[in-house]
Amino acid sequence: MTGRVFRAVFSLVIISLLLPGRGEAQAINEFFTGPQGSGFVEIRDGLSDESGELCVLVLSGDERLEGVILQALELNTAGEAGFRTSESFRPPAGSSWTLLLVQASQCSSMTGTDLDRDGDGVFDQPLRWKNLLDSVSVSAGKPGEMLFSRTILGPEFFRSSGPWLGAARFEGPNSTDTAGSWKRDTVATPGRKNLSRDDYYAGVDTSSPANLRASLHNLIKGHTVYPYSSSSTDTWDILKQADEDPNDPTKILDIYKNHSFIKGSEQDNGSCTNCYNREHSWPNTYGFSSSGDTPYTDCHHLFLSDKRYNGDRGSLPYGDCTSGCSEDPTEVNNGTGGTGMSNWYGSSVWETWSGRRGNVARAQFYMDVRYEGDVAGEPDLVLTDNPSLIVSTGSSPAYMGLKSALLQWSSEDPVDDLERQHNDVVYSYQGNRNPFVDHPEWIACVFEGVCSLFTDGFESGDFSAWSTVVGN
Repeated sequence: MTGRVFRAVFSLVIISLLLPGRGEAQAINEFFTGPQGSGFVEIRDGLSDESGELCVLVLSGDERLEGVILQALELNTAGEAGFRTSESFRPPAGSSWTLLLVQASQCSSMTGTDLDRDGDGVFDQPLRWKNLLDSVSVSAGKPGEMLFSRTILGPEFFRSSGPWLGAARFEGPNSTDTAGSWKRDTVATPGRKNLSRDDYYAGVDTSSPANLRASLHNLIKGHTVYPYSSSSTDTWDILKQADEDPNDPTKILDIYKNHSFIKGSEQDNGSCTNCYNREHSWPNTYGFSSSGDTPYTDCHHLFLSDKRYNGDRGSLPYGDCTSGCSEDPTEVNNGTGGTGMSNWYGSSVWETWSGRRGNVARAQFYMDVRYEGDVAGEPDLVLTDNPSLIVSTGSSPAYMGLKSALLQWSSEDPVDDLERQHNDVVYSYQGNRNPFVDHPEWIACVFEGVCSLFTDGFESGDFSAWSTVVGN
């Protein structure tokens, strides 16, 4: 069993964080809560707190008290496995909450502080800690609650026998002490959708390219399907959240022009010109022409797009345009786009601009692995470098490309927050993720057979950066 699977399945080990100025790994190992709300928080073994400045803050995610520090717990040395908090850990019943491990003086005086007075999900008060070392959030599965951490643990997944609830930690966020870096995560529905990303990939077999592909396919197939257009929740609704402009929640950022369109009023009504519509990044003429076909409505490859640019692209394969090319320029928005960052297209390929080409590439990798023709009514979709295979068809296999260009684009344009947002929102509806957004290192293994998957020392036997193994 590989290192990544070992950590995710058994919930025993976490990747360490380095405390600035010290050479030791530090992190929250485990937490447990009891039937009366008592419990403890455990910090990794070997932690040295000579300054007496380490404490655990219990931060509320409940809509009535969002951002309020409910408890400030100092550490002691009880137990062989590591430090524990000096008093009972009492998380709010039936709510969401975050544990922060901080370096701060006068820990107990921080109880009751509201770090998010305006309730926008961002810390807006002066932070009274020197360093934020680690965090972990627990979701009660209620929509709209605040979780001030990038790592979410769903309690139902970790519930043990009896009334006790507990969990061991996985990979955490990078150390930071800036308020703007810590924002809310909106919780979706209870259950699997609240699992952390490492939990979601717990059963993935990384032992070979074939096994990795097969296990990813089995993980992401069979997602919840929404209608293309409907008076109920449809792909319009999902995409307006997935492609929301990070700087204005009333607008969306389109995939090709990088224009910020007003939600709803600038949506394609059939006769508009300066408006947005829905782009099938894998053209639906290549394998799924009907809106009733599962890939047709799969939002992992659908993006909102400027209507004219979408028309210019048509069903052209992705590739580098080298001659006879026309230009579709981009606009400056969200810190990117503008001069020198255009889309180019000719008679045979569409070259996506440099700021979003990685997004469309990873969407194609998802489609190739998600659809293998093994589910009744679903096509077998295959990426290729052979243009003669890329033809309009309703039969399987159906081809799209160009694979070599997509591999290069993914390398040139790494995953960013906008792409993570798209993945997270689609996951909250469909219940499946794009693994190549969460783990872009798997692309080379699946599509090129190059499987240098790990950089954490597991295969080499170097565990110096790992925390102590702690059982439940």
